[in-house]
Amino acid sequence: MLVVELGVKLNSDFKYYDNMLKSNGLKNDFKVLTYDIYCTNQSLEGLSENEMKKACIRLRSCNNGDYKVQNNLIRDLNIQEISDFELANFENSLLELGYKKIFDTTKRDFHYSKDGMNSRSEILLVF
Repeated sequence: MLVVELGVKLNSDFKYYDNMLKSNGLKNDFKVLTYDIYCTNQSLEGLSENEMKKACIRLRSCNNGDYKVQNNLIRDLNIQEISDFELANFENSLLELGYKKIFDTTKRDFHYSKDGMNSRSEILLVF
């Protein structure tokens, strides 16, 4: 199933849109809390959002689970997952290799669908 993500500025709170979608027959069939940490050793000046993400190592935790190491740009770094307990040491290791944390994000994703739909609507809340 195709998930369509559309980013628009919302004028009301989450409950308003949740109720609107549900009153039109959609159901919330997926929700996740995602925490991302981005680290790089490059200048991100003038890059698009997509280019910035490709220039960074991403540490992603979903629903407060362990962090998955994604877009690993360090050849000899053979770590795919780290615990919250190991996070500070891992970040220090990256610092020693010339990488620094440049930003982090916390977001909540909610997917809504209705029987017969070929795609899902997603509401993404970024804190």
